[in-house]
Amino acid sequence: MLSKLLKYDLKSKLPFLCIFYALAIGCAGLARLFLLFSEIPILNIIGQIFSGAAISMIFNTLINNVLRAWGLFRQNLYGDPSYLTHTLPVRKPAIYLSKALDGLITMTISFLVSGLTLVILYYGTKLWDTVALVLKALPDGRPALTVALVVGVVFLEVLNMLQCGFTGLILGHKSNKGKIGFSVLIGLGVYSAGSLFVLGIFGAAALIDPNMRRFFMTSQSSLFMLEDMHAVLALSAFAYAALIGILYGLNVKWLKQGVNVD
Repeated sequence: MLSKLLKYDLKSKLPFLCIFYALAIGCAGLARLFLLFSEIPILNIIGQIFSGAAISMIFNTLINNVLRAWGLFRQNLYGDPSYLTHTLPVRKPAIYLSKALDGLITMTISFLVSGLTLVILYYGTKLWDTVALVLKALPDGRPALTVALVVGVVFLEVLNMLQCGFTGLILGHKSNKGKIGFSVLIGLGVYSAGSLFVLGIFGAAALIDPNMRRFFMTSQSSLFMLEDMHAVLALSAFAYAALIGILYGLNVKWLKQGVNVD
């Protein structure tokens, strides 16, 4: 039954998201094509327009992925279609697991498409070469690992934000009035509490490892010049992964306590 739920969730989101995927890649391709003739002013302008549109589509892809996930979560669990959802021979944890896996899969695809779009736009350009030189000049001298850790932390942060929205919807809909308003406020509160949790992990690490104390004594602009920045990024990834796991367990627990259908 889980596979059927997941298939339904993916079919509800992917066709919509594929429009943004196609637009992002298409605009990136057209931008590179027109910028091959950048010496011609009109073609250079058109290329820049398509380049901006491609970047815009990347943000639209990520934002719409999150917003649509929240909308379908509310609709399937609390809206009119929820009557069908709750009559299925499946437990609440399986329903939530399907939503979580759907978010994980579609967000992974969105990040891959975003990466492909950026490669199409900038590979072989002066900007690409400049970024590569900067990464090679970093203290650890392992640009591939640096990029992987940064992307991993951002990916986990987005997943955490997605799940905080689920938490807000679950707890907000336990109220009899103002469910949407409470959902937004609770979601923001949970996200803020999660940020404090991550900061607390860094604080604990700083007490144990003196090298980590430099994280609190380094300005944001010079964070990437830390000799042990990979350790900082790895700890960030661990903190967000732990937060996601804890919040997942709490969401399942709260969902099992009952659902107030609109």
